[in-house]
Amino acid sequence: MKIAIDTRFPENHHHEGFAYFLEEVLKILVMKNSHHEYIFICDHPLFSQTDLDKNVIVINTSKSSSSKIWRIIKTKSLLKKHNPDIFISCNGSGIYFSQAPHCLIINDLSFLYSSSFTKKIFSFHINRITRLNLQNAGSIVTFSRLVKKDIVASFNVIEEKITVLPFLLKSKFLPINENEKEEVKNKYTQGKNYFAYSGPIQAEKNIINLLKAFSIFKKRQKSDWRLLLSGSLAKNNKKFTKTLNAYKYREDVVIADASEEDKIKITGSAYAVIFPSSWESTGAAVLGPMNCQVPVIASINSSMQEVAGEAALLINPADYADMAEKMMLLYKDESLRNNLVEKGKISAAQNNPERAAELLWKAIRDAFRSGKIS
Repeated sequence: MKIAIDTRFPENHHHEGFAYFLEEVLKILVMKNSHHEYIFICDHPLFSQTDLDKNVIVINTSKSSSSKIWRIIKTKSLLKKHNPDIFISCNGSGIYFSQAPHCLIINDLSFLYSSSFTKKIFSFHINRITRLNLQNAGSIVTFSRLVKKDIVASFNVIEEKITVLPFLLKSKFLPINENEKEEVKNKYTQGKNYFAYSGPIQAEKNIINLLKAFSIFKKRQKSDWRLLLSGSLAKNNKKFTKTLNAYKYREDVVIADASEEDKIKITGSAYAVIFPSSWESTGAAVLGPMNCQVPVIASINSSMQEVAGEAALLINPADYADMAEKMMLLYKDESLRNNLVEKGKISAAQNNPERAAELLWKAIRDAFRSGKIS
C-alpha cells in the first residue's frame, strides 16, 4: 500500500506539541509497518531522510504552502504524480486533494465557539468546509472525547468513524531540583512562590477570571505569592491590556514571554499550574506539569479533565470564586498537593507514542477499507 501523509498545517494554527506528536508517532508507525510505501509532504522541519527507511519519500514544499490556494494546487499535483492508495491529512483538509480514500486528523474545532461577529462570519465558511471534509473522510482521528462528541453532534458524523488518540508528553518536561527552582523564582518572582499559567495571554483563554480569582486569593490569604503568566501578551486586544494594567495586584502578576526552555523551568518550579480555559482541542497542556511533579488546577468538562482525571483540582471556569477556592485549598493543604503530584505521575505515563501509533494505524486501515472517495 502506498500512503501519502500531508503533515502541513496553516501557520496561524502551528502548534509545537502537534508537530512533536506527528514526528514521534509517524516514525513509530513507519517502523512497525515498513512493508508499505510512504510519502510525507512537509513544509517545516519534521523529518530528515536519514531518520527514515528507503521506503519513505519526504517532499519538503516551500513556506508559501501556508497559502490555501497554493496548498490545494501543490497537493493535487503531488498526489496525481505519486497516485497513493490512501491519503492522510494532518491539517483537517481533504475534499480538494485526493481521489483516494482518506483519513482526516483534526485537532481544532475552536471556530465553533467564536464569539465576535467577524469570527462568526469566518467560522461559517470554515464550518461548511469542515463538514464536507468530515463527512467524506473514510476515518477521522482526534485527540479528545469532547472533540469527538462535537464532531458527532455538529457535523452529523457517525461515532464509529472517529478514533481518539492520546496526545504526547514532550520528553523535556521533567522534575527539576530545588536549586534550579530557587534560580527560576529569583529570576521571575523575586524568590516568591507562584501559581503559573502557560499559554497565550488573552481574554479568550479566560485570563480575566484567573485575575479575579487571584485577587480573592491575595485578599484572603494576605500572601506575597505571585501569579506568573508564561506566554506572549495579546497585542491586538486593547480592552484586555487596559484591564491588566488597571489590575489592583498588577505588581504581583508577572508576564514572562520566555523561551521554550524557560517555560519548562517555570512550569517545573511553580507551586501549581492553572488552566482556566473552558475549551481546548486537547488536554495535552496538563501533561507537562504532571510529569514535572507539579499539581494542576484545570477546567471541569474539558479535554484537560480527560487527560488529568483525578490528578487535578477541577474548577468551573466561569466561576472565579471557585477558582480562588481551589488556589487557597492547595495553598493550605500540602498533603493534598503531594497526593495530586503522585496521581499526576501516573496519568502522564499513560500517554505514550506506541499506543498512539497503534490506534492511528487502525484508523488508516479503516479508511482504506471504507473505500470512501472524496
